[in-house]
Amino acid sequence: MLRLLLQNPSFTRVPKSFIRSQSNIALPFLYKLEPKCRSCGIKLQTDDASKPGYFIQPSGTTITGASSNEKKYTKNENQVFEKLSHTLPPEDQELLLSNTFNAGPAQQRENKQQDNVGTVTSSSLNNKGETVHEVLEKIYTVEPDENSHDCIRCRQMTYNSSYEMDSENYPIDQLHHVLHNIPIEAPLVYLFSASDFPMGINPDVFQFRKPQDVYFVMTKTDKLIEKSKEASQNYTRQFIQDYLHIQYKVPRSHVFISSGKNNWSVKQLYHFIPNGAYIIGNTNCGKSTLIKSLLLDEELQRKKDQQLNSKADNVKLPPSLINKMKQKFVSSFLTKIGPGISYLPGFTRDIIPVEVGLKLVYDVPGFNTHFEKMHQLYDSFKSPKDIHRLIKGASTFERGIYKSPYITIRGPQVVNFEGLGFLQLPKGGIYQLRNVTNLQTHVFSDILKTKKILQNGVPRALENKFAIDVSGKTIERDYEKFLVPPFYGTVDLVFENFGYLNLKPVGSKRTNELLKLYLYPGVNAILRDPITNYIAKTFSGKDKHGNVVDKSEYFKKSRFHLIRYKESHPICSQLCPLERKETSEVDEGVDVDMDVDVEQAIRKIRDEEYRRLNEWVREGRQETKRQNRSTMSGNDYGRGLESEYSYNNEYDMDERTKFNFWRE
Repeated sequence: MLRLLLQNPSFTRVPKSFIRSQSNIALPFLYKLEPKCRSCGIKLQTDDASKPGYFIQPSGTTITGASSNEKKYTKNENQVFEKLSHTLPPEDQELLLSNTFNAGPAQQRENKQQDNVGTVTSSSLNNKGETVHEVLEKIYTVEPDENSHDCIRCRQMTYNSSYEMDSENYPIDQLHHVLHNIPIEAPLVYLFSASDFPMGINPDVFQFRKPQDVYFVMTKTDKLIEKSKEASQNYTRQFIQDYLHIQYKVPRSHVFISSGKNNWSVKQLYHFIPNGAYIIGNTNCGKSTLIKSLLLDEELQRKKDQQLNSKADNVKLPPSLINKMKQKFVSSFLTKIGPGISYLPGFTRDIIPVEVGLKLVYDVPGFNTHFEKMHQLYDSFKSPKDIHRLIKGASTFERGIYKSPYITIRGPQVVNFEGLGFLQLPKGGIYQLRNVTNLQTHVFSDILKTKKILQNGVPRALENKFAIDVSGKTIERDYEKFLVPPFYGTVDLVFENFGYLNLKPVGSKRTNELLKLYLYPGVNAILRDPITNYIAKTFSGKDKHGNVVDKSEYFKKSRFHLIRYKESHPICSQLCPLERKETSEVDEGVDVDMDVDVEQAIRKIRDEEYRRLNEWVREGRQETKRQNRSTMSGNDYGRGLESEYSYNNEYDMDERTKFNFWRE
């Protein structure tokens, strides 16, 4: 039937859902039946510029990409350059194109030694009469598909950073809707980002697929560990395998760690991904980037084979010139070939089939649990450059280890995260903060100061401290308020898509009052046990004899150890939400009548927060028990939290009880 459709495209109209449900390899045929945008996968059309999929048909082509005999347009400056360069001798042409005349004497000697100019001159010709540069130009030339076109939306975003952030142009769906368009027998490759682990893993996927039918790939691993540290890679892989196997029964052999941007272990990744796999994952997790890395690796291998064939034609290819041509080729390839890449969620709008070597994989639109608020968030950014900067993320091995720089913050100070959130510290608390994001922090004296700045308008001197437009915004009306569950020792405060903050309490503890986090709609956060504990050897706090080390000699005598993940405690916790009605004027820092007993009011608010936290934890424990009964699971890391445990101002937390008030 598919062969008949290809031979007679206008023969009949068959619903896409029928073809998708019948075959795992049908989408490439659909792409031949109707033109699709190379970058986002939407059906192209030339009739209405206001509707999705509109594109400007190139001169001399049809909508299916058939070229006419019309000569391609060339810029005037390129025409002049080509005309003048051909008047130069071959040696001067090579000098001009390789740009070696700008190199210093040492670099020139190095290039000369590399290129073995004394043995074979750059003007040598092969048996076809081609010079070295002509051979390399022929090899390292990007050959885009003639049927490949980009819609106007994708071109404006890629080349002009111009976009309209709405559900029509950048649709963001839910997991179950995305899986509905994937054949039930097709293998799934689930990608999640290392920057915000484990926020990118939605356990609802196991309602639709068995754990042994899903493959997991952690992307952006270069933000977590160094490529040169093989031990760190092994520790990280082991940790992710342990977590997915213990939590969801995923086979350890179904877990892979990689970095699409830096092409980590691409050849192994190619063999890891099953043929016909659908690449799924949260928005901005790196699906399209990973597919491009596979395509690029395949193409570079083909170019390498062509180089070897050129050597057989008695043409010496200078390494310095090869590197220049290769870099230019890679940049052009990533722009013109394969699915589009963007820092905006919802860029991919339909499933895109991609042939990689002998395999066929599918780039699937991203999903997100909080899809309703994401458009509001990304539309509030003042500049696309800020989005790109924040999504890019920061490196744990540079900013998140014990040797990394930190700032010291004291309650009741408030830390501003460029308007995306505000962290309010309890009075008397002292913390070290290591920022493993690209968010630029700014500290306000207290919540009252923060509120007044938003109410009165951000002063010009502080405008660069806000990445989003907060004009007319107030903390009470426009921000969501959360309580940070109590913790003991160091923790990570993780922001979805952006990275995390490492918080370490220091000094003597003076209060049990909870930290409060105000988040702009669309920004999501969790509390996490420090990830560095599981991916690198850290200080154990004990000496070689197993004795506890005094704090004054902690770094001198403490032994290193690696923590293996077990189910004895949760690795992360949600934040406890507070309804807006649960806030008050005293809590928000508003001036109150002098007749009001401020201390009494503050105690009342604090006790109400304790009550809300305990209620929230009990709800979580009841939900866990229901899930355990339905799945017959033995998960019982909440067994240490009995009904008599209640958090209050006298509660004494220690290493044994530090997870009692966490809720996964």
